[in-house]
Amino acid sequence: MHDPTQEPRQQAPDADDVPPPAPQARASQLPLQREFLFSLTEQPPSPTAPSKGQTTVLPDIIPGFKADPLEIPIPGKVKDTFRTGAYVPYTSLTHAARQKAARGETSVVLDIASGGFTVKGLDRQSEKSITEVDWIAAAKAAKGRVRHYHGNTRASALAAHHANVIGIARKNGWQVAMDYDVHQRDLAALNPQHNLSSVDAVALASINGENIRKLITAQLASLRQLPPHTQHNKRQAPSHWPSENPSPRKRPARSCFRCGSSGHVTDSCSASSTVANLPAASASRNSKGKPVLTAPDGKPYCFIWSKDSSCSFGTHCSNMHACSVCCSPDHGANHCSTRE
Repeated sequence: MHDPTQEPRQQAPDADDVPPPAPQARASQLPLQREFLFSLTEQPPSPTAPSKGQTTVLPDIIPGFKADPLEIPIPGKVKDTFRTGAYVPYTSLTHAARQKAARGETSVVLDIASGGFTVKGLDRQSEKSITEVDWIAAAKAAKGRVRHYHGNTRASALAAHHANVIGIARKNGWQVAMDYDVHQRDLAALNPQHNLSSVDAVALASINGENIRKLITAQLASLRQLPPHTQHNKRQAPSHWPSENPSPRKRPARSCFRCGSSGHVTDSCSASSTVANLPAASASRNSKGKPVLTAPDGKPYCFIWSKDSSCSFGTHCSNMHACSVCCSPDHGANHCSTRE
């Protein structure tokens, strides 16, 4: 119901309603445009500012007081964007962006249509590169502005969206979370009926797939830039490793320790003499079932000596250290020169 005691607000005319200046008047506006440009970089002196040479009286330091960087006012053009419900990049709410605006460092662009200069709009170029700390602070400020201009329902939905973004960042990484955040807030700005309080699973899956595709493309591009000798850096198998089609190995000829002839072993030897024209040693088996050759004096030949011409037991060995083929004490049967 209309309150008759409340005076109606006078709305400022929209920029689109103001007719463009006549061509004859544009030339006369150039000095004013130059003055506008200088006013953006050089702040005019305040009426209460001290004159040159006069010392400014500073307030006393408050014990324990710490200034909050986020108490720097939000720039006016950012507030206007919140008021209209348009998209606001969170990089425009960071401490650095507020400081820049407070110092009067406003970017302007030439408006060809009107022949003058206008303040540059909000920059979205690096909004996905915002750090997590700056994003959390900006999200808090954005929720307050939305609550102020558009009510608790939209502010609560934005707060739920912020919680969703933090959850996505923990599970999928910060870059995916930023892509999702910008996508959802952009949708809500284009269509105010969009409910961003719950996770949009379809959008998140699409963003995830796109990021995976970009990652694979980047990895393939980096591989193409590598020198040819580093692209195929498989270790070659050592030459002693068997190949896929190994050639049949020739087994060395086996010689009998009893007679010295090749082609059979001691177990199957039936010779009565050795290749050195000496009587062949008698063959039997020990308690473990292994073949044993016995010397003429009844002492068994040492198998280790017969094979290696050496024995770790040395003189303490109870077996015969001699060749069972030629009876030489200098070598074992495996190294006998009389073998076939």
